[in-house]
This record gives sequence, structure tokens and C-alpha cells, in this order.
Amino acid sequence: LMRWMSGLMLSRPPHFHTDIKMIRLMVHEANRVYSDTLGSEEDLSTYRCMLQETLRRMLGKRLSVDHALEHPLVFTAFPLGPIGVTPRTSAYEEYKTISG
Repeated sequence: LMRWMSGLMLSRPPHFHTDIKMIRLMVHEANRVYSDTLGSEEDLSTYRCMLQETLRRMLGKRLSVDHALEHPLVFTAFPLGPIGVTPRTSAYEEYKTISG
């Protein structure tokens, strides 16, 4: 639970001003902390079902579960400021596209 909360604490109000964005961050962190440690496809399937059911109960009809789980679901923090200098802050942001 502490690792999940640590990830959530990286969010900053200017970047997370909508409910769905915060929920997507919560799902991202849950996936990072919990599903990444599961060893079998059966366990992953059980986790995904539990996550979807929890989101349905939590969101009701206010927000879309499909939108909350839409891929890619990637958040990351990049230091702000010049390389080699202690960063002023980190911006934890969602990335909708990933290119190589």
C-alpha cells in the first residue's frame, strides 16, 4: 500500500485537475505495484476482474470504466531543469502516445 501511495503522491494539482485523470493514475499505480508482481496468467486475470469490478462500484455511472482502463496507461516523472543540476521539481504526467 505504501508503494501505491508513494506513486500517487507524485501527482501535482496543475497536472491532475480532472477526476478521470486521477483515477487513471490510481489504476496505473495499482498495476505497477500489484499486477507487475503476479506470476501467472490466472492471477493476472483475477486481478483485472477485481480491478474492473472495483472501478464499476467506485465510478458508478459518473465516469467510464473503459476510459479509466484505456491503453496506453503510462505515467512517468521527468525532472525539470538542466541535466546535471538538482531538479526543482518533478512533473508526473500521463503519456497518451509512446514512440520509439
